[in-house]
Formats: sequence, C-alpha cells, structure tokens
Amino acid sequence: MRRFLSFLLVLLLSSMSLVAADFPSYSYVVKKGDTVYGIAKRFGIAVDDIIAANPDAKSGVIVPGERLILPGVYAVKKGDTLFSIARRWGIKVSAIKSANSLSSDNIKVGDLLIIPTDISLNPGSKSDIAVTEVEEDNAPSDATVQQASAAVFSSDWMWPHPGKRYLIKGKVSGVGISASDGEPVYAVVPGKVIWAGPYGAYGLVVMVESAGGYVYVYGGNKSLDVSPGDVIGRGDVLGYVGRSPYRGSYDVFFFVYKNGRPVDPLKIPRSG
Repeated sequence: MRRFLSFLLVLLLSSMSLVAADFPSYSYVVKKGDTVYGIAKRFGIAVDDIIAANPDAKSGVIVPGERLILPGVYAVKKGDTLFSIARRWGIKVSAIKSANSLSSDNIKVGDLLIIPTDISLNPGSKSDIAVTEVEEDNAPSDATVQQASAAVFSSDWMWPHPGKRYLIKGKVSGVGISASDGEPVYAVVPGKVIWAGPYGAYGLVVMVESAGGYVYVYGGNKSLDVSPGDVIGRGDVLGYVGRSPYRGSYDVFFFVYKNGRPVDPLKIPRSG
C-alpha cells in the first residue's frame, strides 16, 4: 500500500506540475526575521495566496531555511526580456514595469519580478492542459446539480461539490469544480482515508480507497475533517474549499485512479 500511495503521489505531482506550468511562481527561502505578512507585502501578494500555496504556513510560523512557493513571482532566466516575459503570460510590458517600479527595460538573470496577471485555466488558454466545460447533457441523466446539502445530489450520482464543472486533460485527467470559500467537499463513495495532508498547488488533499479498489482524490481544501485511517461514508464531509494560488479562485480538484492508472471521473462508480 505504501508503494502504491507513493506512486499515486508522484502521479498527482506530475499533473500538478502541468497545472502550474503556465503560472509564474518562485521558491523563496525564508530568512531570519521574515514573516508571512512581511513577505506578502514585499512581493505584493495576498497573504491568503501564500497560505493557499503553502498550507503549512497557515499558522503564520515560518523558520529560516524553509521554502515557500510565491505565486505570481518570476525569477528572470538567461535569455529573458521584458517583452518575452510579457508575451508568455499575455500581458503588457508596461504592466510589468508598473508592478515592479521599473524605469527601463533592463533586467538581469536572478531579478525577481511580480507578474500582474490573473491567469486561469479557461477553455482556449495556452496552458499545457486542455480544459473544457462539462456539458450537463453529456453527464448521466441523474447528475442534476442541486443545492449543497447532506443529500448533495441525486440518490444515485454524486460529485464532491455542486458547482460548475470543467474537465482537466493532460497526463492526468480529472474534473475541476468551481466553488466558494469554505464550502464543504463531500465523499462520493464510502471507503478508507489513505492520505490527508498538504500537497503543493492542490492545497490539502484527501485520498480515499473504496472497496472496489478505486482511489478517489479530492484536492483544493484549506482545512480537513478527516485523517488517514478514517473510514468514511458516502456524503461525508472531507474538508472545506480554499483558494487556489494559481487560478486565484476557489476550486475542488477531483481525480480517480484504479490500479495506478487514472480513470475518467465521469465514468467511475459512485457505489464504492
């Protein structure tokens, strides 16, 4: 089981790298005297976005030598120009200069730039992942979205959240669901929690293994109601939605695996 779980985490990491591939971010090494608030102020980033990218920093306690992912910050590399950086993220050179108080176009390797863009994984974007809206007509007829409650959806079909869904396609396929801050994330099948904790750009992640051998992955949480080893039922609350530092919005990320291979969430059983 431990080897299988490690494999799933690596697979999830590979999909996470795709999700974050076209989003500027920088790995910052905490220095003596640093605080989350001070770092946020220095780089012009919302404190909530830093915490969303680094769930372990939620307490506000950070130590020298620790690394924090700073969304929206880019380290200039060899060959970069303001024009190439602006073109990469579809913004104007003047916007970068304004955000960084630059009086000229001169930049050098290692410079840290604030990238003033609110990039999202929308259909037609230049992301490495193809993202398309899920048409309700293509879902099972009983997959009608209702108000979030203990009986979230129909008796035969469930999603982790009743929000609008979009497909994520790449090395790993899954479904993203638009949500709001603090809304509950529900288990779609009964099973045993085999992972519950932070996982990079996905925030706090819960993995549940069902009796049928499927592993259901729920990402995008800011807090959790379950721990590894817990046995949960269909419709139980697993956690609560937090802000995605890369989309700048609140989303649930839902993936399913069977025998180490991703499975289309639109086709998997909801009975366990």
